[in-house]
Amino acid sequence: GLPIICFSDAGGVAELASDNDCGIVIENRSKQELAEQILALSDKKLAKKLGEAAREAVRLKYLPDSCVSLWEDIL
Repeated sequence: GLPIICFSDAGGVAELASDNDCGIVIENRSKQELAEQILALSDKKLAKKLGEAAREAVRLKYLPDSCVSLWEDIL
């Protein structure tokens, strides 16, 4: 998986990143902060940790088997 870097107004992407500690959410569309956070991901341990968390979050929330289970719980 790949880590997420997004702006706070990116809708569902920002929600996924912040709720699951699988990415970096940048407030106020700060280009400076975006550049700094992209450089921060040159830390391979951090990038790997965030990427693995992102993959797991997507697997749990969005793959068909997971979605079916969620709908079954609702219905």
